[in-house]
Amino acid sequence: MTTLKDAKAHSDCGKKVEGQDTINECPLYLFVLSQAALTDAYNRAVPAVEKFDRPAMDEAKGDLKASFFEAEQAWCAYREASCDFDADALEGGSMQPEISFLCRRKRNEARIKALDTLSTCYGGGDCQMPPLFYMYELFPNEAP
Repeated sequence: MTTLKDAKAHSDCGKKVEGQDTINECPLYLFVLSQAALTDAYNRAVPAVEKFDRPAMDEAKGDLKASFFEAEQAWCAYREASCDFDADALEGGSMQPEISFLCRRKRNEARIKALDTLSTCYGGGDCQMPPLFYMYELFPNEAP
């Protein structure tokens, strides 16, 4: 298993290509880095969700955090299934790992934007409509 330390050591891997193995390793390293960034974004979002105040539903506050955790678990399962499907078209080919990790990294990057928006909105920052934080994932070029 590739560690975050390994990934950081190879973060410039796209600059020199030495065959298909290198081409496949680079997306893996970049995915591991994006996974660490996703974990950081999630950890920033949790306190914002906990802090979010819905005066008419104070007793439901704990449910919002549980719902957020459930949503994040479902999103991770979606990412895995979706990227497996994308890479399955190349099953057995030398590019399958590259496509698999590239897909996971791109999905992570979109999710990081969504979680950062959620952190800002739920954390009391300036935003138009907090519940629509997912717009970054659905329409990345259209989001506020």
